Amino acid sequence: MNFPGWAGFWAGSNHLFRARAGEFVSFEIVVVQGMGLWGSHLFLAVRTGKVYFGCVSFAAGRAHCIGFAPWRQSAGLSSTWVDVEVTCPVCATVNVFKAPGSFGSYVYREPSRYQYVFWPATTDFFVYTCRRCHLSTAMLDFEDIPPDKITALAAMLEREGAIGGAVVPYFEIPVLTRLDIARKVYDVLGRDEVFWCEFERITGYHLAELGQSKHAHAARERALMLAEGLLETETSATAKETLIIVGTMRFFTGDPSGARAALADASKRTFTGADRDAAGLDEFLTQLIHDFRQRFLKESGQF
Repeated sequence: MNFPGWAGFWAGSNHLFRARAGEFVSFEIVVVQGMGLWGSHLFLAVRTGKVYFGCVSFAAGRAHCIGFAPWRQSAGLSSTWVDVEVTCPVCATVNVFKAPGSFGSYVYREPSRYQYVFWPATTDFFVYTCRRCHLSTAMLDFEDIPPDKITALAAMLEREGAIGGAVVPYFEIPVLTRLDIARKVYDVLGRDEVFWCEFERITGYHLAELGQSKHAHAARERALMLAEGLLETETSATAKETLIIVGTMRFFTGDPSGARAALADASKRTFTGADRDAAGLDEFLTQLIHDFRQRFLKESGQF
């Protein structure tokens, strides 16, 4: 089963390379089974919220992609989605959306973690959009609209929520269109700096995935500004997490030295926030710092 247009792969640590077109495509390799250095290797890989399988054949010092396709079902390495009916709180239209059916901890190993963006925000299903009034929010927020905001939201959507073209399943509406409307919705709802920092990181992630590097850079600069502002008022209990966000956004906006400094500071701290599993999150953050340094900041064995 070949993946059209993909051939001439080099398989290395945690990535594949499309040699013919010179296009780097980042994956997280989670399972590899091989038959010798110059044999064939089967792999499972995670990218942009999807799990793929493939086979790479090594012969005569070259690598060739024999097959590459989405992994539809897996006992241990597949997130599944189910249809759910959700009533729009603004216009009372019944919509069919996707909701997570099952997933595993592997979703937190996706490369998007280096931008501090996590599944399911990396998927096409994450931003719900009503097929009638076009109310758009993150999936968990759609039914949680305060009644006193509905009139203002209806008026805003009437003015600024238009989506051209035929009615299609919400996940076929371009994610940037949905995020743009969601931004306006959250402006009406009101959100704090922590929320907007995450929103900008998610926006930057999707912009980058779509090849809009200039706009992705701008979104990440906004996320960085918000994160640096949070550090000025944040308690030491949660500063480790914010410093990691600062470091990752500095790196992806072209400041590796600043990233290195922020991660060095973060590595000296312990996350002790009371609203989450502090010990588990601290362990995850420590590993993320290590992984980020190894992948992006290692220079002649020095950090």
